[in-house]
Amino acid sequence: MSMQSDLLTKEVHKAAQSGLEAVETILPKVTKPSLKKEIENQGVAYQKLIARSEKILQQSGSLPEKNPPIQKAVMWGAIQLNTLADASPEHVAEMMINGSNMGIVEMSKQVNRYEFADHKSLKLAADFIEGEQRHIEQLKEYL
Repeated sequence: MSMQSDLLTKEVHKAAQSGLEAVETILPKVTKPSLKKEIENQGVAYQKLIARSEKILQQSGSLPEKNPPIQKAVMWGAIQLNTLADASPEHVAEMMINGSNMGIVEMSKQVNRYEFADHKSLKLAADFIEGEQRHIEQLKEYL
């Protein structure tokens, strides 16, 4: 596996890990059962991407990088603060949509940055982006 493939796969792993952490942080605040199910499904999608990226990295003899604890703490604090005054389904959906949009923008940058990555890594990144787009569409009904 090329260096670019390795780096792109690590970026997907990192992004999916961040998404999963956001899901785990926000789920206890979700009161609407259908929205809770939607966000749980998003978490499952992130878990699958994490597993796929780890498998690809393992095959190349590489290891995924853990997100820095400070990053998780900052996200946790932001979610707590953002839901303190408003934990309505509309607001939670908007927060998740904004997070997915940020994920799409960042992953698109990484795909352009590592344009010579192999097909497997590019497919993984494309699947991440498509998943985020799908989550956005599904969450729009809660706005």
